[in-house]
Amino acid sequence: MHQLFISFFSVLFPPRCVSCETRIDNPELVCCAPCTGKIILNSSFFCPLCGARIPPGEKTCHTDARYLLGAATSFEQKQIRDLVHSLKYNGTRRTAPFMARILFEYIRRMLPVNALDFSNYILIPIPLHKRKERMRGYNQSSVLAHELKKIFVSSNLPFPEIRKDILARKKYTPSQTECKTTEERRKNIAECFSVSHPEYINGKNIILIDDVHTTGATMGEATKILKRCGAKRILGLVFAKT
Repeated sequence: MHQLFISFFSVLFPPRCVSCETRIDNPELVCCAPCTGKIILNSSFFCPLCGARIPPGEKTCHTDARYLLGAATSFEQKQIRDLVHSLKYNGTRRTAPFMARILFEYIRRMLPVNALDFSNYILIPIPLHKRKERMRGYNQSSVLAHELKKIFVSSNLPFPEIRKDILARKKYTPSQTECKTTEERRKNIAECFSVSHPEYINGKNIILIDDVHTTGATMGEATKILKRCGAKRILGLVFAKT
């Protein structure tokens, strides 16, 4: 019935690439082959403070960095910007599986190099304020996390437990995109997170997942409170970074 509905709907409204708007024959795809072929994956982790590539086996180039940044691709690519915008602002959740596949390919590229075992981590999606999540209808970071889990499970690979009950957004703040400077972003997001169960993360490795890493203000604020509660190693995993 589901496939029949998709076929019927695609006849009335032919699917188009989210980036170039070319018609796509397969209604379950969101990006055409030429646009998909232009997407470039990263091949390293990054310092969250200066953006420098981190060599295999190294932690970070700044000792005061609270986390290691893993970014699948670059937000500078038009196809990537269009995918993020479609999921985040157009309510197009069907882009999430494709974005999760890109994340998976990046992780698979990084795992052997850095001997990273995801089963030793707890995965926490960066939360939205309840009011903003109600307006959007979902948290894009949580959606990405669950789509990524589906891929790992189908590939018979270990995946960390997803916990959405640990980190919460206690303050409603304007969108970070409305802030013009890095300092404004930091002030906007300051002290906006709270931890409900600090005992669950004390001494644990954490993966924080989000869609985009811009200045690092949001990820930095989240890792700050998690470190206060005793979190050990933190990996900030994002679909794209600027």
